[in-house]
Order: sequence, then C-alpha cells, then structure tokens
Amino acid sequence: HPPPFPRPLYPHMCTRCVYELATFCRMHKDHLDQRLLLLSPTWPSVFNPFKSAQLTEEELKPLTHFTLAEVQCAMPRDRAIVLEQIRREWGSEAAFETFVRTQLPGLLASSKRRYSRQMARVAGRAFEMAFGG
Repeated sequence: HPPPFPRPLYPHMCTRCVYELATFCRMHKDHLDQRLLLLSPTWPSVFNPFKSAQLTEEELKPLTHFTLAEVQCAMPRDRAIVLEQIRREWGSEAAFETFVRTQLPGLLASSKRRYSRQMARVAGRAFEMAFGG
C-alpha cells in the first residue's frame, strides 16, 4: 500500500535553511565559487578512489524539483514569517523557487567537483609534510 500522504522529496530541508542559502547566493552571486562549498553527507569519503565528481539525478532532484509547498518548518508561525520574507525579497514564491531550481544545482555540481579533487590536495599536503616540500 502506498503511504497515506506523499513523502516529501526532501524531508530534512527546512524553509529557513533553503531561504538563507538562496539569499546568501544572491548576495554573493559574483563570487559564489570562492565563498560557498556545498557538501552532501551521502557523498563518499574524499579518500574513496571510486567516487564520482558528477552529480546523480537523485542528488539533483531535491533542487531541480524544489517547491516551497514540500519544505518543512518546525513552527507554522515561522513558516509564515519566512514565506512573507521570501515574497518581499524575491518578489514571489515562484521567483524564489525558480532560483533554487535553476541556480543551486550548478553550485552543487561545482561543489562536488571541488570536493572530489580534495583527495589530491590532501595527498599532496601529506607528501609535503612527510618528505618536505
């Protein structure tokens, strides 16, 4: 039997977190790659030689299918305040959702590429420390 209520696409994302992230991105849009690195707890360790630098559809889905209707907030009053702030700063909930769906996936992809290169940096530093550099 299917669950009586549809499961949220991103059960651990809260409205305030997504709002703060997107607002930070908008404020620093010209320097995001230097100012922000997104990480996922599902990504393999930087020491895993089989990790991929490419995002999977499953990793992209919470952002590409983002909708405020599915995002949770601990308190209904907090949700109302955040949604009002989103409408005020972004012009509409739709504009905010479009930003999350179109801009944040690229940032996540860039972050994963940077994360996947981290092993080489760590190994290089360890080599320098061990053998001088």
